[in-house]
Amino acid sequence: MNNMLLSSWRAAPRPALLGLLLFFCAGFADGALVPFFPLWASGEAGIPVGMIGLLFGCYAGGELLAAPLIGGIADRIGRRPVLIASSLGVGAGFLALFFVHGVAVTAIVLLLTGMCESVLHPTILTVIADVTAPSTHPRWFSLARVSSRAVRI
Repeated sequence: MNNMLLSSWRAAPRPALLGLLLFFCAGFADGALVPFFPLWASGEAGIPVGMIGLLFGCYAGGELLAAPLIGGIADRIGRRPVLIASSLGVGAGFLALFFVHGVAVTAIVLLLTGMCESVLHPTILTVIADVTAPSTHPRWFSLARVSSRAVRI
């Protein structure tokens, strides 16, 4: 059974496996951010507790704002550059939180990070759909969902 499982992973398309890894990394970043964000915001960044929900809304707002505006960008400039830029944008956004203080700057950083993340997820799913057989899409999409949520358990 282990050999069969291992050989199926070896035979899997590399872009699909990299997509699962990116989903895992993005889920890990979200999973690390959400539980500790209120502690960081109130303790380190000087943000009033009452503003923390608004800042989470900025993150979600960035995703909502970017989806209709730049949702099809991967079709125009290519999936690889979009994946690289959006991955770097999400990573840089979370890293930038270490350096920012105050509600306004934090809101801008979270808005931009959400915009990058909104492009990341559908582009990964499109890459997976491009490199896997249509009959295996439900399996691959469920693996993507599991890899994104596994770190939040």
